[in-house]
Amino acid sequence: MNNCRTHSRHNCPDPACRDERSNVGSVSPTTSGDPAIGIGGGLAIDLTDGSLGFQVSPGLVIDTDGS
Repeated sequence: MNNCRTHSRHNCPDPACRDERSNVGSVSPTTSGDPAIGIGGGLAIDLTDGSLGFQVSPGLVIDTDGS
């Protein structure tokens, strides 16, 4: 699941391959249905209210604004 495309290694240490796993710039819905954009390290910003969320999988962000 986390294999890189270039070397087919799990959690490959090559810097280019680590970028494949980054969520920077990925747009996903939050659990409350708002759009969020990834900022790296599994974190995402809700574009509606500015709250911080956690991207738990590609395409899903857990919203932390309490709604």
